[in-house]
Amino acid sequence: MVLAVQLYAVVASMDPNRKRSKGTARSYRVIAVSLFDEEADAAEQITAILRRGGWPKANRSLVIREALLRLTDELAGKSSEEIFRYFVDRYARRAGQLPSSPADGNRAKRE
Repeated sequence: MVLAVQLYAVVASMDPNRKRSKGTARSYRVIAVSLFDEEADAAEQITAILRRGGWPKANRSLVIREALLRLTDELAGKSSEEIFRYFVDRYARRAGQLPSSPADGNRAKRE
């Protein structure tokens, strides 16, 4: 079952050179994202850990925004083709169609 989760997506540009006045608040918008139950559960578990650790305002939006920032960092400098291949490969790996590491692929070729 897919669970729709509302997120607060930061709309402000991720360009570090973008100039903002000190009083300017970042804008955001609400978007709906479909997650499978286990994905939503994972976001809630991380949120609970953060709250227990002393971050009372932690929520799923924070967790998902952080994940998006990590993905942005990982894809930085890649071409459109490389980004496309990244997603295709990860999807195939989850579906069990690709080895999880290059070492696994080399082992399969030798056998």
